[in-house]
Amino acid sequence: MTNMDRDRDALQTIIETYQPYFYELRKHLIVSGILFVIGSVIGLLLSSQFLTLILKFYQFKGISIITTSPYQFIDISFSIAFMAGVFLASPYAMFRLYYFVKPALKRSERRFIISFLPLSFGLFAAGFSFGLWLMQLVINFYSQINSGFAMNSFWDVQRFLSQIFFTSFLTGFVFQIPIIMSALIRLHLVSYSQFASKRKVIYAGLFVVAVILPTTDLLSLVLETLPLFFLFEIGLLLNRKKSKKPQ
Repeated sequence: MTNMDRDRDALQTIIETYQPYFYELRKHLIVSGILFVIGSVIGLLLSSQFLTLILKFYQFKGISIITTSPYQFIDISFSIAFMAGVFLASPYAMFRLYYFVKPALKRSERRFIISFLPLSFGLFAAGFSFGLWLMQLVINFYSQINSGFAMNSFWDVQRFLSQIFFTSFLTGFVFQIPIIMSALIRLHLVSYSQFASKRKVIYAGLFVVAVILPTTDLLSLVLETLPLFFLFEIGLLLNRKKSKKPQ
């Protein structure tokens, strides 16, 4: 048997071994794609109502939100449709991903994922909502200052919405601090005592993270930094029992 024949046989063995997994993966990708399309269609159909709701929520004195192109609403509608599709398809995709890798996980790792996954979703939702509220609060504060000087502002609607949702998504991910800390401690990559003893250094790092977030004014910086400190302390509280176990 030549080397080419052996390589062909080896490749055929690999294909036969992993073919069922590829079929399973393809099936779930198709389902995820269908959910994405359904969510996108719903988002597209409801885009005008969603945009109206957002603009009512962010209705400020002395600020006019305008369009700079007749095609902007179409672009915004497709952006809303894309986000709606991602929101509908993501839970199913993550659920199937977990069951795909579950056989390779240890019992403690499976228990960690099951117990902390709802908290992760809750923290993301809280962070996203906090980002929306923060933008509303900060913009309202500065719009009142501008109105005091009898100045009107004209904001491009597409850039305005992009800023809001980009900030909110980033805030949602940053709110995963307790989950990240718990994973590092349970994987024995960082100990509880190391987190606790380096509190000042970590606080400085969290302040840098707040600076990197899109909002750059002093008020939003303070309002973004304080929750990060609080979330770090929550991460320590969730893992307090680990401090009693030998590292």
